[in-house]
Amino acid sequence: MKFYESHYEDYIDSIKENNLHPELKTVLDNLPKTIAEFGNMIIYGPTGIGKYSQALNILQKYSASNLKYDKKITTQTEKQDYTYHISDVHYEVDMALLGCNSKILWRDVYMQIVDIITVKNDKSGIIVCKNFHMIHAELLDIFYSYMQQHSASICIRFIIITEHVSFIPNNIIQSCNIINLRRPTRKQYSMVINSRFDYDFINRQNHTTNGNILNAINVNEIVNCKEVKSFAIIKDGKIPKDIFNVICDNVIEEMKNHNKLSFVGFRDAIYDMLIYNLDITECIWYILYYFVQNEKMRDADVSDILDRCYMFLKYYNNNYRPIYHLESILFYFITKIYHYE
Repeated sequence: MKFYESHYEDYIDSIKENNLHPELKTVLDNLPKTIAEFGNMIIYGPTGIGKYSQALNILQKYSASNLKYDKKITTQTEKQDYTYHISDVHYEVDMALLGCNSKILWRDVYMQIVDIITVKNDKSGIIVCKNFHMIHAELLDIFYSYMQQHSASICIRFIIITEHVSFIPNNIIQSCNIINLRRPTRKQYSMVINSRFDYDFINRQNHTTNGNILNAINVNEIVNCKEVKSFAIIKDGKIPKDIFNVICDNVIEEMKNHNKLSFVGFRDAIYDMLIYNLDITECIWYILYYFVQNEKMRDADVSDILDRCYMFLKYYNNNYRPIYHLESILFYFITKIYHYE
């Protein structure tokens, strides 16, 4: 089996082999027969749990070719070109790649999709918006206007794939059916390992560690199910860290050295989160999880911190300087952890 899926069929085959979300079978069985009756949909959940695969599994029901048709279309503008995938039934737009001119580029992409649907026999299609949690704020403000039906001659529906829904305006939420996908269990991850990799590797690891390698799986540390893979043993015995861990660990170290905290150095560490475009919600949770697991917080403080996190998530990115909100919440963590109040 290929490590990374490259065609729609590969994703569908992966679900047939290992469906990490069997709870969606009822949803699939009760889907309407036509796109016109389909309605809009939001699929949300943690990163790397198969949201896109499940979206394709839903789309397959409306595809005459079972998603065997795969083509790339390019929208050309004065400032940039944008290429996206289409099938006989849907059109994929990655909201994270629209850039700073997202309003203009999205309008051009949307109008091109409308032109394509207009010449189709059934005059219907579904726009799949990937990484919707990374949409530009200016485009989000007007996005609902594109979801409203503008022409009686064509039918356009939306499937929004996102990691969070709290930032989405109520008018969009109320016009969509919402599907929440949970993180797979340890048993399900073990099932993926058993089906994807040679047992010889598993047996060699069991012999080396004198235990079951599957017991070493930490569900909370798996960011993407495709990361459950074998790799050559590194000399120092450590799994290489990705940039997310490096940056968040730097922030944690700065917070631990609160007595010698440099405001400039701390701000630089925080800025790295923005420079590398990390998921701020995941960063905050990673930092908070570390201090809770290491018993650096009193139980009474955890409730106060979660209340403050709610306010942080509400106002973050609604200010012209998001660094202010990041600094504010992290300094609040420090005051609670080390009892500066």
